[in-house]
Amino acid sequence: GLTSVGFYLERLPIFIQNIPFNNSDFESMSFAVRPPHDIRILNRVRGGFAGMHSLLEQTGISLYSAYIAQEGALYNYAADTTWQMAMGEIISAMAHDSAWLKDVANMPIGFIAQFRKSRIEQELIAIRELLANINFIYEAHLNPDRDLNLLYWELYQKFTGLPRHEDMIIWSTVPELTSDPMLLVRKLVAKTIAAQSVNYMTTYFGPLINNHNTSSFLIQNYFRFGSRYAWSELLQRGTGEKLSPVHLKKSMGY
Repeated sequence: GLTSVGFYLERLPIFIQNIPFNNSDFESMSFAVRPPHDIRILNRVRGGFAGMHSLLEQTGISLYSAYIAQEGALYNYAADTTWQMAMGEIISAMAHDSAWLKDVANMPIGFIAQFRKSRIEQELIAIRELLANINFIYEAHLNPDRDLNLLYWELYQKFTGLPRHEDMIIWSTVPELTSDPMLLVRKLVAKTIAAQSVNYMTTYFGPLINNHNTSSFLIQNYFRFGSRYAWSELLQRGTGEKLSPVHLKKSMGY
């Protein structure tokens, strides 16, 4: 699928190590050891769409690091973790494309429309849960002495529309809420960046799949600059507008 958009992994310094997956393992991860010369992906191998989506996401992050074209070490690193994550979201968005599902994933044509509808619904729930958790972090820091479990379920119900289960203390089991709360914010911003970028590319250059304009746009506008510019500047220069949630809502059918 990546060769159809102009990315040839065999020509790039991206090394993939496959490791068996089990439920206790972390997801696949990308490591920019010495960008742009040594990029590695630790791939937790698992079957199905989730495994391929995770690998594409980490490949997108690795492609970004491999195409940085700055002299000297000062700018040879990612502009920001959020921007890295967004590049992964853009590449993994290809797996939602009908042509990718048909030609790469070999999905029967009769299932494609239903599958894409299901993925949009799953993504909508995931984004609403992100919003619930981000607001929980904010409110909990304002008043850490309140009943945090009650607060969690109030916000969860508000943002997802799903029922409460106050007998379950879920918030304490979400690793990011205690170890890296800003990761949740970065995830949401990355999804917004990706949706805006994909909307721009598909509007002006056509489908992401089977289109070398996809790699050309990403390399020329996003990848090659490393940390020379702030990601907000790269996004505005690339898409012609500042970060906007409009395109994320549009991708969800709103």
